[in-house]
Amino acid sequence: MNKPLHFALVGENMYYSQMPRIFEAISKHTGQIGQYDLHSVNRTQLGECVNSLVSEGVSGFSVTIPHKQAVIEYLDEISPIAKSLMAVNSVAIKNGRLFGYNTDSYGVTYTFKRASISLNEGPVLIFGSGGAARAVIYALCHDFGIKQFTVCNRSNAGLRTFKQEMSQAMVSIEITTVIDTDDQDEKTGASPTIVINCTPLGGANHPDTAPFELEHNWSGVQCYFDLNYNENNRAINLMREQSVPVVDGSVMLVAQALKSFELWTGDSVDFEPVYKDVFGKGE
Repeated sequence: MNKPLHFALVGENMYYSQMPRIFEAISKHTGQIGQYDLHSVNRTQLGECVNSLVSEGVSGFSVTIPHKQAVIEYLDEISPIAKSLMAVNSVAIKNGRLFGYNTDSYGVTYTFKRASISLNEGPVLIFGSGGAARAVIYALCHDFGIKQFTVCNRSNAGLRTFKQEMSQAMVSIEITTVIDTDDQDEKTGASPTIVINCTPLGGANHPDTAPFELEHNWSGVQCYFDLNYNENNRAINLMREQSVPVVDGSVMLVAQALKSFELWTGDSVDFEPVYKDVFGKGE
């Protein structure tokens, strides 16, 4: 009999996460017994949590907000993509060594390809400048040829760091940064064709908020992609009221989890059965 699989998710305030259900579905379809734990820790507790996971014999763990960059200092190696983005959302543990990967970018690409959305050259407006935003830019540039991005965030200092690091990692892209205190017209830049929310606003912890001004006119936007996946997302509902095509983060969540499972175990699992089990919908 195979040894039960043991995985975890490390983040903060992620009680709403569907990751345990995703791994229950994976166990169901692979016939493997598995355990998936949630560890909500702050920055000062992160190192102790990582050490504890290693000692417990965990095969791999996912990393979510706000630790996708901070976790890097505890790893032995990181993949080229994770290194270029300075963001890790998946860690494999092999013989006591920790290997970091970025499967978020894979999840972004999978989302747009599955939705059969025809993406033009942009520009793209992104709310947020964390690890998820880095993965989004990488995927859209690398897999869809999009080069122009406007990134909006609350912190001017954080935006400067983001632009500097991303421009060094991907020299072909053009990034314009704006802060939340700018008016909405400055934020949206030159008529974005794609708008992407990489912030928690509208998500399970902040369902009644949005990353943009509520009355803004989004006519002409060809797609709104919100990485949150809760049904009561006000930002998504506002976009739908303006007949903007919407894609939520559910496909990305499952796709990146399946890629992580493959990295941790060497086994691949079909997407559609797992997605249908967790979110009740499929192709």
